[in-house]
Amino acid sequence: MPRELPRVDLEHPSDLDFIVQAVHSYARDVGAERLRTRGRAAAALQDTLDQALARWVYAARTRLIPNVLVNGLTLAEYAKQETAMEPFDEALSQRVQTLSDTMDEQTERVVDYRKSVPTAYAHAVARRAAARRALADAKEDQRQRRLRTSKRHAAAPYPAIARGQPLHLDADAKARAQATLTNVYATLRRLHSALPARQESALEQERLVRHLRRHDATRPV
Repeated sequence: MPRELPRVDLEHPSDLDFIVQAVHSYARDVGAERLRTRGRAAAALQDTLDQALARWVYAARTRLIPNVLVNGLTLAEYAKQETAMEPFDEALSQRVQTLSDTMDEQTERVVDYRKSVPTAYAHAVARRAAARRALADAKEDQRQRRLRTSKRHAAAPYPAIARGQPLHLDADAKARAQATLTNVYATLRRLHSALPARQESALEQERLVRHLRRHDATRPV
């Protein structure tokens, strides 16, 4: 352990980057102020100063890392005990729940339509299958994101530093699922309003056919 640097105990590994950045910013401000006091000719040295400060800060950070503790643990020990967890995505979880509820609702409606008109039943089954595929895609998307997050944390030197990164949402998949559900709702609303009339028309045609058959049966040859 370097003797010229003190031991630093932090609450989180990301605090180290915050401290180093604060030192870098302060040193840059001090250097820039010194250059301004030397006149315009010294302004050309700003880039050189920035490069020198960057190298100095990087070297100091490298020497400081062995002295850093996180809640009493070295960075290596902290990384071993830290469990990689995916940040909770409330929007994605709500989407999966909504799709699951929708599939249950479609199943109930399919049972009702199956008792009335076979054609309507076939259409409802197709819409239910689309809702089921959308639900399966959403669950697979959720599983893949959890898997990618786990692999990303496992590969990182300090898994906790990578936590809190925003998840990438598949806008196209979300739009497709929304369009599918919109079509399902629209079709079911049309079926709900049209089925009684279709059923009544079918019954009327059946009564007419029976009447004609009875009339033909009683007519003399």
